[in-house]
Amino acid sequence: MTRSIVSKLTLFVGVLIGVNTALLIGAASVATESILGYQIRERLTTVAADRQQILVRELRSQQSRTSRFAGWTRIRALLGDREAEPFASASDRQGETPSRFLEVVLSHSDDLLAIWIRDTNGREVAASGPRALIDELEPVSRSAAEGEESGWMAVPPRRIAGGGYAAVFCVEVRSRDNRRLGTVFMAPDLGPVMTFLGDPRDLGETGEVLVGWRRGDRILLPIPPRGDPTLTEVPISAFPALAEAITGSFNARRTIDYQGHDVLVAYRPLGMGFPEWGLIAKLDTEEAYAPVFRLRRLLLVMGSGLLFLGLGASNAIARRFARPIRRLARSAVAVASGDLSARAEVNSADELGEMGAAFNRMTEQLGRSRAELERRIDERTDALARSERALREQTHILQSVVDCLGDGVVVADSEGRFVLFNPAARRILGNDPMAVDPSEWSRKFDVYLPDRSAIYPSEDLPLSRAMRGESVDQVELFIAHPSLEDGTYILVTGRPLVDERGAIAGGVVVFHDTTRRKKSESRLAVQYETTRVLAESESLQQAGPKILEAIGGRLDWDLGVLWRVDRRADRLRCAAAWSRPGGDFTRFVTIAWGVELLRGQHLPGRVWATGEPEWVPDVAQVAEPLRNPAAEALGLHAGFAVPIRLQGDCLGVIGFFSREARPIDPATLAMTASLGSQIGQFLERQQMRGRVAQSEKLASLGMLSAGVAHEINNPLAYIANNLAVLDRDARSLIDLLAIYEEGRAELTLARPDLANRIDEMADEIGLDYVRENLGRLLQSTRQGVKRVADIVNNLRGFARLDRAEDNRADVHEAIRSALEMIRGRLDRRGIAVDERLCPVPMVTGSPAQLNQVFLNLLVNASQAIEQTHRLDGRITITATSANGEVVVEVADNGCGIPEDVLPHIFDPFFTTKPVGEGTGLGLSITHGMVHDQGGRLEVDSTLGEGTRFRVVLAVAPFRS
Repeated sequence: MTRSIVSKLTLFVGVLIGVNTALLIGAASVATESILGYQIRERLTTVAADRQQILVRELRSQQSRTSRFAGWTRIRALLGDREAEPFASASDRQGETPSRFLEVVLSHSDDLLAIWIRDTNGREVAASGPRALIDELEPVSRSAAEGEESGWMAVPPRRIAGGGYAAVFCVEVRSRDNRRLGTVFMAPDLGPVMTFLGDPRDLGETGEVLVGWRRGDRILLPIPPRGDPTLTEVPISAFPALAEAITGSFNARRTIDYQGHDVLVAYRPLGMGFPEWGLIAKLDTEEAYAPVFRLRRLLLVMGSGLLFLGLGASNAIARRFARPIRRLARSAVAVASGDLSARAEVNSADELGEMGAAFNRMTEQLGRSRAELERRIDERTDALARSERALREQTHILQSVVDCLGDGVVVADSEGRFVLFNPAARRILGNDPMAVDPSEWSRKFDVYLPDRSAIYPSEDLPLSRAMRGESVDQVELFIAHPSLEDGTYILVTGRPLVDERGAIAGGVVVFHDTTRRKKSESRLAVQYETTRVLAESESLQQAGPKILEAIGGRLDWDLGVLWRVDRRADRLRCAAAWSRPGGDFTRFVTIAWGVELLRGQHLPGRVWATGEPEWVPDVAQVAEPLRNPAAEALGLHAGFAVPIRLQGDCLGVIGFFSREARPIDPATLAMTASLGSQIGQFLERQQMRGRVAQSEKLASLGMLSAGVAHEINNPLAYIANNLAVLDRDARSLIDLLAIYEEGRAELTLARPDLANRIDEMADEIGLDYVRENLGRLLQSTRQGVKRVADIVNNLRGFARLDRAEDNRADVHEAIRSALEMIRGRLDRRGIAVDERLCPVPMVTGSPAQLNQVFLNLLVNASQAIEQTHRLDGRITITATSANGEVVVEVADNGCGIPEDVLPHIFDPFFTTKPVGEGTGLGLSITHGMVHDQGGRLEVDSTLGEGTRFRVVLAVAPFRS
């Protein structure tokens, strides 16, 4: 027993000394390791930050240079920007070709390897630099540049043939009116920067700096690792530090690298503008902590010596205190066996004596406490039973509240097992909880990014982040489970689940359905955008594609078509078409432009016939087919169409189609129908604007005509009066001359010299000719004056200002007035006019407007003949009446109107003339004037043979 106590006391003291020694060694080691680790992390962080700034500065410098280069006027000129053509012309005069221009730019840039430019069709416009390098980089850069923002790195830094590094930056070239003209690609030499980044200076024997970016589930390494120069990529799971840097995190910590080595690493993302990029600086832990290992060995040797000395001293002391302890041990055994009357017989005056007395008092108190403890155990057992019943009741109430919530609630433990999944969560997600790994949540529950195309990364889901200890607020997701008709947008808030010790035990998320709100926001955005386009556009040709894009793009449809009603042919014709970018809809759009639909034919024809909106959720469920062969090939399933209405009249139809089946959405249908009414009002405003302009033109022309006629009439009256007097006096002089000639014989006898002078003067002035032709000359002069007077009267009567309120017009007079206004032009061009005017009654209409109608038709006819340069040009005008209508036809043998242009000739601002030679309002205003008179304007044309316009007017009622 003595030896046992002594051994234990010896061992106790030895352990105490050993523990103290170990604590001292550990404290020194930990302190040293902490200080050294801090210094190493600071060094790694500094190196990583330095390399990051250098790389980001270089990449942004190259982006900025590419953007500036794309904005040069010469570049826009090379791609066909007319505003930049003067600069291009100047360059051409100096003999500078596009490739030569790029070579000059390349020769002035030491760090630039190649430049090339492509137009919007992907054709190479110009290139400079090694052809092999361009052929190596161009396919990758073109595919990578599609869909990226302007100035982005199409090809990240990569090794090229011959050594070195190159990257490709691409920028869209746009005109001053923001039209896309093409793309500029620049390949700078990044060799010096990448060499500096890979330099392991200040990082010892095992340290290195690595740059990487994410492609799929792998990380690309442009700078090969120090230990494996052939390694260019690693799985993202094999390099957690670089993976965290790519996701946007930055830190310095201890981890495992791609080779399985224990390393210290500082990592950080490249920053804004370079997503999916990361940079690390790392050093092997073994090399970093080598001084700490040496210090530990030294302290262990010293501690071992102290331990052996302590054991010897503790053995001697233990022997002295063994006897009193043995007596205490016997008493303790008795008490442990249940004999609470046992007492310790230790009479020493030292601490052991005090321990024996305390032991005895403890034994007495222990007896009293046993009885009290048994009583309290009974009480606590009853209280615990009551608490368990209350807890079950509270749990039941809380579960009922969660089940009644309209928002979804999901709770998962730290292993990813679902602890709570309330009914609202099942309804919103369209699925029941499944026991799957958290990395499979996005795929199993069909969770997508808000763009509805990319799967949401499982590690970035709010519940996954909450399980890692993050707080997440208002994160938007899209759920596309097959049980949900059109998918669901949800807004998620997440928090970590913490136990009573403060440790993270899982995560909890609360979310609600925002689909209806997003649809309302999209519809409001569509209404605002459409109203803005109509306010800023000059014509339906300009506004139509923008309106289709605004509606189809924001409401997620694949195709949009706008049809206009051709009243002459009683057909629906395509006026504008739009398709979602990236889809193969070219064939459908091409066919749509050439298709004519009858009333009731297909979806647009039915809407035209009924004047009411219509929605087809799924073509496979209706008897009448919706799709033409092109739509069948594209797999279109759903569509809707609404009329473009104005005062109950259907002016056109606007429709949208989708490859997916779509349930009927009354709100979208009503909103689009309202936009159709706005488009109809827009068309009315365009027509009224043209008519107002023409009315102002007629008023100005009438005032000018009246003023010119007034100014000409005054001198014309003087000339006419003087000619009448001159005619009278000339006849009197000729009569007087005849009387003088009766005395010529007497004058010759009396004054032969005077008679000779008279004969000479008569021969000089041609007296016989004057006497014979003077009357005819005066008569033709009077006819010329009368002709001028008639022209003046026609000029005054053309605008009919004095009969503005008259609603009756003479067709013959209107035709004659229009012919007088254009007679000079027709004569100069050698164009003959064949008038076949039958007697017709008065018609209902404004004389001034009818004058303008016939003048516009005659001008168009003369222009059509002039385009053919033919010498036998002829305009035929006929007027007939039948069935209470007067029909006037203006036909020419000019160039004719192409069949594809014919449906649009009455549209406002539509013209086939070059810029600056026509406004596109002539026939539109003419059509409007005829329509205002209650008539109609029809046209027949054959290309190369001529055109015939037919004006049909109602006969005016008889006046007594």
